[in-house]
Amino acid sequence: MCRKRQRRNMKITRWEGNGIPDAEALQATLAGEGLRARTWQDRPGSFYAEHRHRYDEIRWILAGRLTIAAGGEEYVLSPGDRVEIPAGTRHHLRVPSDAPVVYLVATRHARVLEPPVARDGE
Repeated sequence: MCRKRQRRNMKITRWEGNGIPDAEALQATLAGEGLRARTWQDRPGSFYAEHRHRYDEIRWILAGRLTIAAGGEEYVLSPGDRVEIPAGTRHHLRVPSDAPVVYLVATRHARVLEPPVARDGE
C-alpha cells in the first residue's frame, strides 16, 4: 500500500504497508516498468551538491534515510519510500543520519520516437 504525492516536478511515493518490501520485490516492480535497477549505498553524511540529469531517475529506499531537496522544498525518505526525479530537475541529496542509506537506483532515458529525417540541401 502506497500513498503518492506530486512534489514540484518530483513524485514521492510513501510506503504505507506492513513492514518493508525486500529488494527483489522492488526490483521486480521496476522491471515491470521496463527499468533495470542497481543497488547503491551512501555513507553517513554523504552529500551530492545541486545537479540535474538528462534522464529520469528513480530512487527506492531499502534501509536508512535520504534527504532530497528540489524547488526550495526538502523531503526525508525512509525505507520503502520512492522518489521519481524527472529529467532536468535541479536537486541535491544528503544522508541525514549516522547510518548509511541503501537504495535501488534506476534511470529512464528519453527515447527518440521518430528518427530525424535527412533533407536534401540542409
